[in-house]
Amino acid sequence: MVQQNGRFEQIFISLDKNDNEAQDELIGLMIMARDQGRLHYEKVVHNAARDADFLPVQQVNGSTSRLDYGVGKDASGFEQIVRDVVKSFVKDDIIDVITTVVQDHFEDLMDLPVNKPGSIIKSSQYAITVDRLGRIGRIDYFLFYYRFRSSSLSTKVEDCLVTSAVFSSVVMDDLNEDELLATVHNEYAMGLEGETCEQIKERQEKINGIFEKVFEDFKSKSARRHP
Repeated sequence: MVQQNGRFEQIFISLDKNDNEAQDELIGLMIMARDQGRLHYEKVVHNAARDADFLPVQQVNGSTSRLDYGVGKDASGFEQIVRDVVKSFVKDDIIDVITTVVQDHFEDLMDLPVNKPGSIIKSSQYAITVDRLGRIGRIDYFLFYYRFRSSSLSTKVEDCLVTSAVFSSVVMDDLNEDELLATVHNEYAMGLEGETCEQIKERQEKINGIFEKVFEDFKSKSARRHP
């Protein structure tokens, strides 16, 4: 299921009832958005062995997919899109940095030439995270950007973005703690907008502490299970 927050109906109703081109394109987009989200989920599930030596997937815990319109006109709104996508699966303490990682990826996509009507850009990536139960996990996310061909749609909303994410837990026994902590430090090293150098340092130390505590708790539980 692709979440839309009612925008599809609003846009469809606003179209001229005789504008078959715009109606067909909007309906086709809905089908494409659904298919892209499904294909991304299937790819993650079927390729669980990918990166198994570094971040092995134990199980998929959830997924979500949403469709937003007019993202090119309001790129700042993408931050809230990401927050809405991850908030149910990611520990509150790292939502900000997860959002920044995905937002940087989105901005890189928007720097590509996408001014031509009908332009499509898609890209996938993953990030290391801690889920709401305090376990190391990964988010496989997929961005699919489309610029409308129909003049009726391009003047109303210009473009749209499908944001899909698959949330998985990983096999803690198989993780290399030092390697993963080093990767986490590098992955979340960028500063958030408006942060001072001191604030960046404090946030990085907090994030490192969150991941280190996950490993400490896991080792403690393992020791109790295997005295």
